[in-house]
Amino acid sequence: MQKVAVVGGGFMGKTHMTAYQAIKQAELVALVDATPKVRREVKQQFKIAAHASIESVLEDPSIDIVDICLPTNLHKQYTVQALKAGKHVLCEKPMALTVRDCRAMLEAAKQSGKFLMIAQVLRFFPEYMAAKKILDSGELGKLKGMICQRRSPAPDWAWKGWLMKPEASGGAGLDLHIHDTDWVCYVLGRPQAVTSRGIKTKAGWDHIVTQYHYDKALAVAEGGWNYAPSLPFRAAFMAICEKGQIEFDTAKTPALQLYREGKEKPEKVRVRKAPAGKAAAGGNIEDLGGYYFECRYFVECCQKGQAPTIVTAKDGLQAVEVTLAEMKSAETGRTVKL
Repeated sequence: MQKVAVVGGGFMGKTHMTAYQAIKQAELVALVDATPKVRREVKQQFKIAAHASIESVLEDPSIDIVDICLPTNLHKQYTVQALKAGKHVLCEKPMALTVRDCRAMLEAAKQSGKFLMIAQVLRFFPEYMAAKKILDSGELGKLKGMICQRRSPAPDWAWKGWLMKPEASGGAGLDLHIHDTDWVCYVLGRPQAVTSRGIKTKAGWDHIVTQYHYDKALAVAEGGWNYAPSLPFRAAFMAICEKGQIEFDTAKTPALQLYREGKEKPEKVRVRKAPAGKAAAGGNIEDLGGYYFECRYFVECCQKGQAPTIVTAKDGLQAVEVTLAEMKSAETGRTVKL
């Protein structure tokens, strides 16, 4: 049994807490949050201790895992602090706002001997897991192209509007678009270069379109949160292979379908089911599935003493490096090599 404390009681923190309470190998024991109202709500909803500062959690030898669900500009500070205290750390994406901070987090994990995993959750969403399994099997032949899309209304629901402050979140590039950047890297590896264009406002890069340069395949991803409040959140991708295509689209039912060469109708793809439950209210995702599998995987790794491999801290660093290169390309109008 792994005892878990979550730092940050907003949408993501409450979603992770919901996931931990559905995981048999985990015991959710504490929240850390600076806001009294949030602490009261969490104590009532989850029946756990709620602290105003992290020190009491780090001093508790019974707590095994600290889950960081804070604004991105605070990730390095709290992650390093928890690792130095001898805790395993699951840190929300993006890893940090700068490559330098990411590397400091990696070094802290190395020095501590504890596990650090970055919550690049797409790798754990059932539809993405199923698609990756099909691609890896080779049953559709070589992957020739990947086209990804992620669009959202402005996330003004976040605590004190932090997502709309680029100094805290990195803007839509680092907070939203990075999901698909990581997915492209997961499937195709590190790109040779990126060419990006975007829309920039006082809230940072609100929209980015990127071509990732590979010799073996075409890869393009587009994402932004500069849409009207009435437009539903939507995520989609199309994987184009020699012998068919895999399509995922949250606007369709079922969301994941397989189109085989020579077949007239699409094929439904079986995906894993998480226990009953939904993500916390107030965000742009209702499904608990990816968060449940992500948190369960990390708990199982800690329980077994095996370092995470599905996503690592180095993967988190890579996602930040590539996304920052995209933002630089959009800023300069030039292709950026990696």
